[in-house]
Amino acid sequence: MPPANRLAGSEAARLCPGSPINSSGSYGTYRVTPSSKIIPFFQYYPDPNGQIFKNRATGDDLYIGEFVGSPKSIVRQDFFMGRVDHQLTTSTNIFGRYQFDDDNSSEPQVVGNIEERNRARRQYVTLQGNTVFNPSLLNSARFAFNRSAQFSDAFAISDLARTLTFVPGKIMGTLTVGEERGTPTIGDVGSDTNFPRFWVYNLWEFGDDLTYVKSRHNFKWGGVVRRIQNNNTVQSESRGQYTFQNIEDLILAKPQLFGGVPIGEEGYKGIRQTMLAFYMQDDFKMSSRLTLNMGLRWETTTDPREAHHQISNLLNIRDAKETVYPAIDAFFKTKDLNFQPRFGFAWQTNSKATRVVRGGFGIYHDLVVPFAFNQQTSKYPPFFHRLRARDTSTLAATFPNAAPLLNLANVAAIQMEPIASTMPAGTKYNFTLAVQQQLGQRNLLEVSYVGSQGRHLTRYIQLNYPNYEIVNGQKWYPARGTAAANCFGPNPATACTTLNITRRNPNWDRVREKTNDSNSHYNGLQVKFIRQAGAGVTFTTAYTFSKVMDQQGGLNNGDNGQRDPSTSLDPDDSAREWGRAAHDATHVFSSSASYPFPFRFNSRAASVLLGGWEISGTSLVMSGQPLTPQLMFDFSRTGNSGAADRPDLAPGRSLNPTQGIGANGISLGTAEHWYDPYAFALPNPLGLRNPVPGFFGNVGRGTIVGPNLVNVDFALFKRFSFKEDKTLTFRAEFFNVLNHTNLGQPNMQPILQDGSYNDAGGRITTTSTHNREIQFGLKFVF
Repeated sequence: MPPANRLAGSEAARLCPGSPINSSGSYGTYRVTPSSKIIPFFQYYPDPNGQIFKNRATGDDLYIGEFVGSPKSIVRQDFFMGRVDHQLTTSTNIFGRYQFDDDNSSEPQVVGNIEERNRARRQYVTLQGNTVFNPSLLNSARFAFNRSAQFSDAFAISDLARTLTFVPGKIMGTLTVGEERGTPTIGDVGSDTNFPRFWVYNLWEFGDDLTYVKSRHNFKWGGVVRRIQNNNTVQSESRGQYTFQNIEDLILAKPQLFGGVPIGEEGYKGIRQTMLAFYMQDDFKMSSRLTLNMGLRWETTTDPREAHHQISNLLNIRDAKETVYPAIDAFFKTKDLNFQPRFGFAWQTNSKATRVVRGGFGIYHDLVVPFAFNQQTSKYPPFFHRLRARDTSTLAATFPNAAPLLNLANVAAIQMEPIASTMPAGTKYNFTLAVQQQLGQRNLLEVSYVGSQGRHLTRYIQLNYPNYEIVNGQKWYPARGTAAANCFGPNPATACTTLNITRRNPNWDRVREKTNDSNSHYNGLQVKFIRQAGAGVTFTTAYTFSKVMDQQGGLNNGDNGQRDPSTSLDPDDSAREWGRAAHDATHVFSSSASYPFPFRFNSRAASVLLGGWEISGTSLVMSGQPLTPQLMFDFSRTGNSGAADRPDLAPGRSLNPTQGIGANGISLGTAEHWYDPYAFALPNPLGLRNPVPGFFGNVGRGTIVGPNLVNVDFALFKRFSFKEDKTLTFRAEFFNVLNHTNLGQPNMQPILQDGSYNDAGGRITTTSTHNREIQFGLKFVF
């Protein structure tokens, strides 16, 4: 963060670029006069209390430093469960179960002023009846109701956040220095752009299963009907968000972008869907050693509708307006041919049954239910407008008063995230082959291969891009009013280097569509060893060597942080996105163990207090997951906000520059310099001295490997028995008992918009796991 008091208390601020700013590679500092409009907002930036960052190449002070804080977070959680079993007749029994989980949390931001509060309540009701008609025929009928409610919002905890705001009548919005949807140059201040939001999810379920045993066959039939009621709103940017390109523009109060919502719009949607599923299965024992499992499942969902007919969608990128109910009666159409054949076998290869070979194949579907699209549909016009103001002169003149920018008449275009008009369910083809070998009386070794292929997986594509030209076999997106003839000659026009574009449909700003047309592959070798002890240590160890490839990651904000772009680079070429999945981990080792202390005492008091203790533990060691270098600005000029843009690989450099010594003598693979930003360059397929924007970079997804993860948990517990039907269990749990620091993900922007290298590129400022946590619990069973 910039030294706030130094900026606010002086007439001018001194700026130092982070890398060469001209072809000669020289550096320099210069002074600018802060705008009187921005000086009050410097109160949101505390003075650094950590390190002051310096230029990696020159050692000059960057006038950017760390502020480290540890605000107190408060979490309260209540949970209870009740169950009743009743034998109606000799052949029929029923049970009912109710679970209740309620929690509240409050977490102040590190710099204060704003506190985020979350409240959630989950309730689950289950009723089931089982009837045995005869020894060969069993029926189970069930009813369930689940209700989950979650509310999240930001609240002002200082007068500053209540009075120094953007939108009348609301608390402070968000102030960002960096690129739209990119990694901030310095930390954001203000409230979260996604607040306020809430979800209330109701699920009604009716199901029935019938089992019939005949000779060597075990037949099963069943079905389920689920009614989904999803009520939610995500009021993104309702408090306003100003984005500044760099620190200089912040000091001069020159925003490059404002995002907001007209006052009074909420975006509430009550989504309704019904899911149907039926199955039949036969477990056929061909012989004493061979069993076959054969089955078929079919499931589908109805097209999603809205309880109050607030249905709209952008059906074609050329449309000037969205299509609204009753012209369409659902947000999108689903497909019904979701048949899922399954086959498996288990073969005992010897008479002692010490070796078993298992295998199987199955087709599975991931139905498109509200979780997959409710964040998009809650922000559809004409019921909710995501306004984008990009005219820098207007923004500078009105800052920080956002009221004039919230009028639809004053905004040139509206942002939208439509869903493809037809959304087939995601499909996975899964196949396994495993060998289990018993070793001695209590040991089991299993080696297996697991593979899968995914089809119709979801990805985002930016549809409202400019028209492009083909230059030397490469797509090139020109700036507004320019052409290739004016940009690649000996005297290129100045306009060729600007990022101003003319979208295909000027009625809309960025149009990021969610569609189901991407693929994935998984191949894994899994080894597991289990020791089951009658007394003594019981443990399980597992190792997986695998690889996951796909074409899209991070569909919802926060899924993969900023490890992987959430939008495809080229909407017409999904193959360009093929790379290691963001959740891929080449090596994963896990283990769990438990040990009951064997101590016995003659004294009853000593036996009650000191006997019957047991310890258990789990461990996880996982290799680093893939990271994607991102420009974070729209160098390709596709109008894709820049988060999808990737750089070129610098000549002679590694795609995974995380080891050894990097440029300027920096040690790589550390929290300060996880990777070397100098391994990358601006896209320049023509080899020009000064790269011209409009081209895609040649670096793929997931080329950098992130930090490894090591975690060990430990538990100590004891059961106290009062009577046969009453026990009290005490449990002490230690999470991350070694207090090992697992580094989070680094800043993935190696290059800034001015072409200089990002001094924050590769720096890690977070951890991926919590510090050591200790938890005590009591459980009474009666």
